[in-house]
Amino acid sequence: MQKSLLLLLSVSLFHLAIAQPGNTGSNTLDANPSGERSISLEPVLKLFPDHVKGDRDFKGNGPNVTATVRIRISNDQKHILGEFNCSFAETVGDWTTAVGNWTFSLYEAPPGKKIMKINSATFSQAAYVDNDHSIDNIGVSGGDLVRSFEMNGDTGGDDVGNNTDDDTYMSVHFNPVKFVLTDMPVVPAEFPHHGYQVGNKQSGMVLDVQGSIATEKNPVWQYQSNLSAAQRFTLEPAQGGYLLRSNISDLYFTVRKPEPGVSLSANAGAGQPYIFFQDKRYRAPRPIDGTTAITVSLRNQVWKLLPAGEDATWFLEPVAFPGWVLTSPGSTSGPLTLTSKGNLDVQKWVIRRPKISSEEAGYGLAPLWIDAPGVSSSFAVFLAGKLKGGDISGARVSGDNLDVNILAPAHRSVGEMIAYDKPIRSYEILEGIVGEDECQVAVVDFPTCHYTHDMTFRVKPNKRYESLLATSAAKPDHQKNIEVEWETGLGQEEYEYNPAKPFNTKGNSFGFFSEGHTRKDIIWNWPSPGDSVFIEGMWIWERGHGDPHTEIHPPHFVATKRHLPVSFSFYGNEIKVNNKPLDQFYGQRVDVFASADGSTQWNTKGLMPFAQVVEMDRKDYVFHVSAMFAKPHANAALKWRIIRQPGNSYSRDPQIELLPDGKTARVTYPWKSIGLPNTEKIAQSIIFYWDHAETKGIVAAQKPLHFEVRLNSIEIIDNEDVGSSGDCVFYANIGNNWVMLNEFTTDNANVLNYGLGDAEDNTNITSSLPAMGVYVMKGDHFRIHARGWENDHMNTQMGRILNEYSRSAREIKNFLEEIFSTGGITRGLIEDEDMSEAKVIVDQNSTYKFKAPLVSKDGEYKLYYSLSKTN
Repeated sequence: MQKSLLLLLSVSLFHLAIAQPGNTGSNTLDANPSGERSISLEPVLKLFPDHVKGDRDFKGNGPNVTATVRIRISNDQKHILGEFNCSFAETVGDWTTAVGNWTFSLYEAPPGKKIMKINSATFSQAAYVDNDHSIDNIGVSGGDLVRSFEMNGDTGGDDVGNNTDDDTYMSVHFNPVKFVLTDMPVVPAEFPHHGYQVGNKQSGMVLDVQGSIATEKNPVWQYQSNLSAAQRFTLEPAQGGYLLRSNISDLYFTVRKPEPGVSLSANAGAGQPYIFFQDKRYRAPRPIDGTTAITVSLRNQVWKLLPAGEDATWFLEPVAFPGWVLTSPGSTSGPLTLTSKGNLDVQKWVIRRPKISSEEAGYGLAPLWIDAPGVSSSFAVFLAGKLKGGDISGARVSGDNLDVNILAPAHRSVGEMIAYDKPIRSYEILEGIVGEDECQVAVVDFPTCHYTHDMTFRVKPNKRYESLLATSAAKPDHQKNIEVEWETGLGQEEYEYNPAKPFNTKGNSFGFFSEGHTRKDIIWNWPSPGDSVFIEGMWIWERGHGDPHTEIHPPHFVATKRHLPVSFSFYGNEIKVNNKPLDQFYGQRVDVFASADGSTQWNTKGLMPFAQVVEMDRKDYVFHVSAMFAKPHANAALKWRIIRQPGNSYSRDPQIELLPDGKTARVTYPWKSIGLPNTEKIAQSIIFYWDHAETKGIVAAQKPLHFEVRLNSIEIIDNEDVGSSGDCVFYANIGNNWVMLNEFTTDNANVLNYGLGDAEDNTNITSSLPAMGVYVMKGDHFRIHARGWENDHMNTQMGRILNEYSRSAREIKNFLEEIFSTGGITRGLIEDEDMSEAKVIVDQNSTYKFKAPLVSKDGEYKLYYSLSKTN
């Protein structure tokens, strides 16, 4: 019953209307058969003009008010832009005056469309003299674009510059806007994701790989949607069109000519017996099936996507057969055809992202291990105790036998529905907000697939990226956010042969997510709670921690748009972020880090023969940034400066383009287009600011609060190690910045064996970490956070790497028996001990100027810190 309902739901989804993206989320859009669209724009509320002259108070002398609104099409024909102008001028006295000028997007065309013309009014104006303290709805002249202007002129007290409800402002309410959309060429950015279904508009059925899914030449038919990987494709740009790569086989959707003797008919409705199948990517023309009668090339695998006049709906035209398009056989499952392009629903295909289910993580399939049913080892005994003879997410323990299906691959690429000997490249894009919980360095990571512990953070995805979350038949809200994990490259000194050890004991980075870090550096690029992130990385199933869920693990490109402001000053042509009240400008920090070194499975270090290289050179990287602060003055312009951080080998600046609204920037890091190698690394910060020195780049109402934070010492109460000093590792997060605390608690050359690395119970260890300045907007907050672990047996084995995609159960059995001792399990020391989180939230209501102990959640230690507010 469950499967039947799922099939019905999947087919029905293809007949639903597709929501439009736009800058004003509640805009409503109607269309008629002629192609003209009508949109009801959301009102633009409370535009506060800038103070120009006078004492800011109209004092009952007017003001004289004028307002104009005009709309136009942007240069790229993707936006309807609104231009808003107003003036409030005192009629006598000191002639207090406020003037406002704004331009921003009111509507964005859907993907594949551009705006040709506006058919309704494009201008309205209004003028009057205010004579009271009330909000006025005034008459409109000069055009029907605006339904009404709402003006707040003279008020009680000062009228200009406070940007509150009791201040001068203009609001605008629109009449419906009529315009015409037309098709525009599809660009690769339209399909950034992995795992699309291609469904027919008329039948609701989807492209499906038939038969033995791993075999070349197997047919591709139309079939009922069942959300399987056999029905999912990644769209790869090629030769002016797209390759459709099967997510289940890594083979490509291909069409070839009919068998010899079958001619092409001119009858558009009849369809042709073309052969549709999957095959490896063609690098050069070659005969099919060893004959010369039929030759195939990459042209047989490239499909042009021609807009079909409806949103997200396309004609699929093979480059090899121009003028002919992919056609459904109708409402039944079966072979596909080509017909000459018309305007039939059977020729139109909807490309969308279906939800994925946790049932796809790999449990319940044929065993991945081919030479033994299970593993008998001390580790199995340990897990049996943890599971108490039960079954959690596929871990089945019987006696001392463990079903190793759960162990490897613990990180399995989404789309793998058969047993591979290496992961597929499941590249994905994620955008969203970093959550408050679990933004930390992982306390316990499995040693066989880590050189160092992971930096982990959870992201609440933006609406467009919610399809990255897994669903579950048993739990509809199975996953609400997606975890991102990248090896830290820090903190390892236990296992003699771990290649990170000689770097880490000195406080230096082994690479990965801390590339370029040296002892006592601030870790500048790790995200913090509340930050907005743009991420590209591997979309995988995490199968080793409870219920399977999806992750980006590892990422290879992270742009972190900080929610906490910064301040900086110029020193010649360079800038320095000081975060001090006397700085010249306030700004917004965007930290960009990119590297192909992410994990044991994905890196360029050449340490293990099975490690693969992320194709950093497959594309250029593009994201957008919107200004944090309102424009402080009519003459202010949004500008930016680039800071190259330690570890950066990217020798050029990004390409930054200011969009028509004047407050949004498109940032491009060229890679493919300039032929950079996969080994290049980006470690840069971009500081965006309004270039207006008199205001420091902010309006007065947005001036952030400034705090100074100092971590003074850590008192270890219980080091979690019986009868000996604790071998502790700690990290801390203060505002935008992270630190490894061990580096600040000893002067010894080995930062991991002294200070916190040699911590007795009831010992207070002094920190040399300098004070940090932190800004926070009113209504926002930041955290002071610390967490760590005490090294036990698990950490001593970190860096003894096993190929997660090994095909041998005997190999993993021997490996686990070697690294996990029965003695260690018996003493309960196999897991590293969690030194639980110590955290305090700081906002505008926090207590200032005090020195306080912050006790960890489970009482293992106290963190002594001081906090002072300086403005």
